[in-house]
Amino acid sequence: MKSHTKLKRILLTLFLGIGLIGASIAGPYDDWPDDAVCMWLDMKPTHEGYLAEAKKRSITCQGGKAVAGGAKTTTSQSTSTNNKKTSSKKTSLSKDSAITIYDVEFSESVIKLLLDKVASKTDYDFSQHKLANNSGNIKCKFTLRRVNYDISVEGKIENWNVAQGSLSITDGKVIINPGSYWRMGGLSTDPTYLKDEVNIRLTEDGHFVGKMAYFILNTEQGEVAVKPKYPRLKKHKKSKPLDYKNLSSPKNAELRIDFEDPDDQWQGGALFLKSCKKLKVASETTKVAISDDDPTVSKIIEVIHGDRFIVDIAEPHELAGSNITLIIRDANTPDATKSCPTQMELGEKVKDIVTQKLADASSIKLKNYRKTSKAVIAQVILDGKDLGEELIAKGYASDEYGYWKAYYCSALTATQAGMQLMDVNSDKSIFWLERALVLDPDGSNNSLSTFLLSELYSRTGNSDKSLEYLKQSASYGWMQAEEKLGEAYLYGEGVIKDTSEAKYWLKKAHEHGSDSAEDIYCSSLPTAKQNTCKF
Repeated sequence: MKSHTKLKRILLTLFLGIGLIGASIAGPYDDWPDDAVCMWLDMKPTHEGYLAEAKKRSITCQGGKAVAGGAKTTTSQSTSTNNKKTSSKKTSLSKDSAITIYDVEFSESVIKLLLDKVASKTDYDFSQHKLANNSGNIKCKFTLRRVNYDISVEGKIENWNVAQGSLSITDGKVIINPGSYWRMGGLSTDPTYLKDEVNIRLTEDGHFVGKMAYFILNTEQGEVAVKPKYPRLKKHKKSKPLDYKNLSSPKNAELRIDFEDPDDQWQGGALFLKSCKKLKVASETTKVAISDDDPTVSKIIEVIHGDRFIVDIAEPHELAGSNITLIIRDANTPDATKSCPTQMELGEKVKDIVTQKLADASSIKLKNYRKTSKAVIAQVILDGKDLGEELIAKGYASDEYGYWKAYYCSALTATQAGMQLMDVNSDKSIFWLERALVLDPDGSNNSLSTFLLSELYSRTGNSDKSLEYLKQSASYGWMQAEEKLGEAYLYGEGVIKDTSEAKYWLKKAHEHGSDSAEDIYCSSLPTAKQNTCKF
């Protein structure tokens, strides 16, 4: 897909460079200068509006700029909008200026040659660095903030995020995850900049190096957008590198970014990484080293659940004996005997699967065992493969105790799990709170659960989901949600400004006990009306 996109850009630049033009038509871009049209067209070469405007003006664009000496244009019309006069241009064309466009097909070798000649703005030579090729798989949340050097020579980190989301590091390569976003308006709202124009690696000593598209200026609605810069990320004396071998700290790294262009050196960036964690990679084929000294299960007497059996352990070993309860270590399967029907149904299925695996095994060994007064808890190794890991990989077991009751049986347990994880793991918190809604769509805790989900999705940068759950919580009568939704409508934060909706929800919040809803609404009125304002 990326190759096709690059090829389209090559062809469009080629066609525009030789002057493909068309008849002038009216459009919404009359007050834009030629360079602005060319800049947008350079960034969005397939956008029908920008293409039509370029054709209308008969301008030649190269590298995002209108090139002098292109096709002739004459000013022939003036328009007035909002008492502000702007000029639009009409093309002077003769009949002989018509151009016929033909479809062109390139061979694979020519396409490769053309693409190899395209220099990306994020190209970077990583050979000068020692990269962390053995970092494993890591996922981190990130926030990017501006460092202002006009305020302080040392640089003052401003208290707002210019971008935020999460990223993954796979054997040293940094990938920005879907759902991450810039907050600078204009072109930055295009998610492809974070998807396709980030070329960063992690070094052995925990720094980020490479290049990326970076938006340094905010663009308000109606303003002509500004292209991103492409700074070179390198080791910085003020950076606090990522210790990817020890991710125990909740705040994992602070990586500084500077700009080489003198016009941009009034500011820089600070990339903060937090809540980093190693991701497990499940593998069914992993062999576990065993020895003759490991205890051996000589007989399976009964399978009670998928993770609990009655067995005999062979002599000679300190664990040897008959009718011993054996529990798989760190692998909790669904209950097959005493639970809600849905969990028991899956529990019976997993029990049957495990029973067959035990019957088919030629060797059953135990590792990392621990003996208690009631059972032996151990890794169960069937013919060299860890049974617990295999069950987890296939979704038949969980490494979280109590998972199955919360997942299948108890909306309250799921809600409690979500609340406990809110400040620990947002993704898991969202999982459990949404699971509670599935288990009990009309539950008494849903007004709170949906409000918490709104907060969590706001943290992760998903404003649409956040608003959806905020409205749902308010409709259930949760006072804090009513107040927050009313305030959003009052000031147009994330929604279209609507004072009637604002008053409705703030009044609801007031009726449900809010101490501040009335003040929020009344303080928005003209001064003369504030003293007499009451719900």
